[in-house]
Amino acid sequence: MRRSGRFQRYSENGKLGKVDPEFVVSDLDASLPLWFELIGFSVAYDRPEAGFAYQDLDGAQVMLKQRNTADDQ
Repeated sequence: MRRSGRFQRYSENGKLGKVDPEFVVSDLDASLPLWFELIGFSVAYDRPEAGFAYQDLDGAQVMLKQRNTADDQ
C-alpha cells in the first residue's frame, strides 16, 4: 500500500495504525483522578518516580507525563 504523507502509519492490513496520545500535565497526581474516577481508565503501567502513567480503557491507551519544570528555566 502506498503511503501518502510522512505522518501516516499503516498496519499490516493496510489500515491506519493505533495511536497512543501522550499528554504533558503540570501535576500528574492531580490529573489522575480525572482519568481514573471520571472517565474510567485504569493503570496499565506507571513510573511514579519519573512522573509517568500509562492508562488503558478497553484497549484505548493514553499516556500522561508530568512536565519537568527544570525544562522551563
